[in-house]
Amino acid sequence: MNAETCPRCGVTLLANAKFCGSCSLQVRFDQEVPSLQGSEWKPAPHEFAVRIRPQALKSLLTKGVNLDESQTGLLFESGRFEHELKPGRQAIETLPDRIRRFITGETASAVVIRGGLYPINVSGQTLSSDGYEVSFGSEIGLMVGDRNQFYVNLMQSRDVVTNIDLLKIFGEVVRQKVFGIIGSCTSQELISIHPELQQRLTDAIYETVVPVAERWGLKVDYVSPLSFNNQKLSEFHQERAQLIRDLRDQKLQQRYEK
Repeated sequence: MNAETCPRCGVTLLANAKFCGSCSLQVRFDQEVPSLQGSEWKPAPHEFAVRIRPQALKSLLTKGVNLDESQTGLLFESGRFEHELKPGRQAIETLPDRIRRFITGETASAVVIRGGLYPINVSGQTLSSDGYEVSFGSEIGLMVGDRNQFYVNLMQSRDVVTNIDLLKIFGEVVRQKVFGIIGSCTSQELISIHPELQQRLTDAIYETVVPVAERWGLKVDYVSPLSFNNQKLSEFHQERAQLIRDLRDQKLQQRYEK
């Protein structure tokens, strides 16, 4: 059985770990149900979208949800997109709807998506071409693209889509792309990274994640330039430079003493 890895940084997780020991990402949550307060969704930081079923709402006659201005609401019936729900209180099931669906066996649910772009952070560690460890990170801004694709691929089998779900989609493909490029660079090149290399990395990530996002009904708005933790590399090169100076001074001293 393969060990579970952190979807953000790729480090192997301890069994049943709630947080990643490397990047501190919370990888497990106490509940996987929407954070509803009455008929409103108050998203937790890790929640990207939720599916709200009529039976989860307490109203006896008309069951509806309250959307704020920042949220996008979509009504689906038996997996088919029906229409967008506007801000304010919106009905997802009236009494006639309930009777009709009881007879036909159809189901309804509202998908509510947090407003604006949703950033996920992918990170990892790999080796430069000369064998030194490099830590990197990049942010990807996501939004919903194709609504039907999004529902079928992500919402049909779950009630909450979290940052963990999104990182499982994008994390490994981003790391593999970055590993391939960084593995051909020396540690010296990565200490003070050239703008052309930085742009090459950013473009490579963008070109990799866009088709992946489309398959899941998502859209990529931006990919941030890759950031590097170069402290260890810098310390290594400083120590190496000092060692070279010490050896040079030692040889000069030996020559002088002769």
